[in-house]
Amino acid sequence: LGGAAATYLAAAGIGRLILLHDGVVEWPDLNRQTLMGWDAVGRSRVQQAKTTLQRLYPTVQLDTIDGKVTDIAMSAWINQVDMVLDARYDLDERYAPNRLCVEHNVPMIEAAMNGWELYVMTINPHAGP
Repeated sequence: LGGAAATYLAAAGIGRLILLHDGVVEWPDLNRQTLMGWDAVGRSRVQQAKTTLQRLYPTVQLDTIDGKVTDIAMSAWINQVDMVLDARYDLDERYAPNRLCVEHNVPMIEAAMNGWELYVMTINPHAGP
């Protein structure tokens, strides 16, 4: 979900994207993560996403953070963004972006998928969803 969102944001002409993800590309990822390729297996997911997006949309500035979503990792860049798109699959990791967005008054879009179900919600801090 995050890779698809990053692709369409880059295609829409967003000038700068900060991508945050952890882990390496694995074989089961290849059927659903369109920014990954066979040659990326074993390499950093976020770096592979950056490489693919740069090839497709060379004018977009792409910054990456290779790691889990935590308050420590996010607090360094939360004030540099206009909006956060949260597409994490791990429920525990969803709380950190929400807390920081409210604390720093940054709008957030939360998106999730499970099977054929899709969930999207926009959150305007201190105003509600």
